[in-house]
Amino acid sequence: MKLGRYLLFLIMIIGFGIAGTGCKETDPINEEEPIDEEPIDEEPVLTDLQKVEKWILDAYKDKIISDNQPFPTTDLEFGSLITWRSFDPEYLTNAGVYTAPIVDYPTELLCSVKLNGETKQIFVPVIIKGYGTVMDAIEIYVDKIIGTEVYVNLSLPLSVPDHPCVITWSSSAPEVFTSGGDYFKPESDTAFTLSFQVVLGDETQTFVRNMIAKGYTDLQKAHQIQLEYDTVYGLISEAAGSLELSTESKTHASVITWESSNPGVIASDGTFRQPLYDQNVNLTVTIQVGEGIVRSTYNVHVTGNVAEAKWSQIDAFLNSVCKPEINVIDLFYLYGSEAGYERVPSQNIGYLPFYDATPMTIIQEIVPMTNLTIRPGINRTETKYIVIHNTGMAAPTATAKALSSYIQNSNREASWHFSLDDHETYQELGIEEVGWHAASHEGNYFGIGIESCVYQGVDFNMVMRRLAKLTAKLLIDYHLGFDAVKQHYDFSQKNCPQVIREANRWGEFIDLVQIEYFAQTQLQDVAFVWKSLSPEIIDDTGKVISHPNQKTTVSFQVTVTYGGETRIFVYQSALLDL
Repeated sequence: MKLGRYLLFLIMIIGFGIAGTGCKETDPINEEEPIDEEPIDEEPVLTDLQKVEKWILDAYKDKIISDNQPFPTTDLEFGSLITWRSFDPEYLTNAGVYTAPIVDYPTELLCSVKLNGETKQIFVPVIIKGYGTVMDAIEIYVDKIIGTEVYVNLSLPLSVPDHPCVITWSSSAPEVFTSGGDYFKPESDTAFTLSFQVVLGDETQTFVRNMIAKGYTDLQKAHQIQLEYDTVYGLISEAAGSLELSTESKTHASVITWESSNPGVIASDGTFRQPLYDQNVNLTVTIQVGEGIVRSTYNVHVTGNVAEAKWSQIDAFLNSVCKPEINVIDLFYLYGSEAGYERVPSQNIGYLPFYDATPMTIIQEIVPMTNLTIRPGINRTETKYIVIHNTGMAAPTATAKALSSYIQNSNREASWHFSLDDHETYQELGIEEVGWHAASHEGNYFGIGIESCVYQGVDFNMVMRRLAKLTAKLLIDYHLGFDAVKQHYDFSQKNCPQVIREANRWGEFIDLVQIEYFAQTQLQDVAFVWKSLSPEIIDDTGKVISHPNQKTTVSFQVTVTYGGETRIFVYQSALLDL
């Protein structure tokens, strides 16, 4: 259009020039000059998707939200699919559920619109209405930091993010908690007040909080005593005489008790009796302060002393059998796999291991060689271990005889050499054969497996004594030391022998093995006759038959004959209370 104007202007100049030279003059007034029209701005045409976007922004942009929102999932005109996402779901969820913040909270919602195969992401700014003031927000922010109980140093805030203010602090008990946030643990819980003043612009407000400076808990006090005991008794690795086992603490009021894994060697009061052979004794201290209870166990090695003179040997042996205290266990459990017999209560009311020189009768019921699942027919190249098991069968019918009958026709790949209970012993594998009992190559190929029965009603004390007699004989036959006596657990970490392990009776069992071993190797030519002098409580086998339900003393005599000479010994033992 500008070019047209220029051409027209040029023609007019030329025309004027021609007129000036005598040409016919044209009347410009009568000529119609072209009009240069400017374009008219038309409103853009929106797509359907854009129309939905505009509809959403018109409804929600910069909206102050103060209640639940029925976010639309479609529009009524085009049928689009609309989804919503909140970036602050603690105040406004994707479903529009509203929870008021402390102060007004500006945020955005992400709205996704799908229509005709297209998707549009729309960011919608909104304001979520708060319920309080900035001072409220500062107070809540501080309360979350300080809580109501103090047990460590605190970084007390001097300002608050997003809210420019100045905070100062004051404590009523700086000896337990200072205005700078330093904490000093008191002996017991201590109440104090903690004040903080907030200066926000022209506004000043002071807040006071009732606080508790936490003192030592019962458990922490018990741990303090435990540390003291660990420092002293953790250094004792050898014992050759009685130990002073402290039952008092200078730090806190407490109840302290000791338990020995072998009270016949080191009693719970520290009394020492030299064993027949080297032995490890576990001394466990239990420390109780209020409701806090902790325990530590210390392992002490005791060197045995086998005398050379026969009567000295006899005296040492009798001292090992005739213990000053008869231990009892008010409650322990027999564990089984049968339904209803998973955990059977039992009780040990006490016994003394009066030695019986009668050889153990072993009933042979060897599994047929045709049953290769049970009897692999492989001979051991070396015998290194005696592996102790509990059967894990607590039903009343799970006797040694029943166990031996079971294995004869079983198709389960499990086998062992001996099964015993409180009356009988059965042998199911050749003594030199490999059995599947220890769940490891080492235990199976180099160990003799003994299953000890734990059925309901069994005299488990007698099971332990008979198990020790058989174990000692096998140690002698294969020239093995006491360290060759292993638990099933040692090879596979299976909790077996579970009854012995759970009742903490392994040390007691090893002590029984040593007594049997000593008698079978050193005293074959000595005769013992045992007689109870308290027959209403203990019988001639050493078994407590009736417990008076209180600590009492029992007496008994031993008639010993050696080399044509007979001597009579009288002993007393304290039967501990149940």
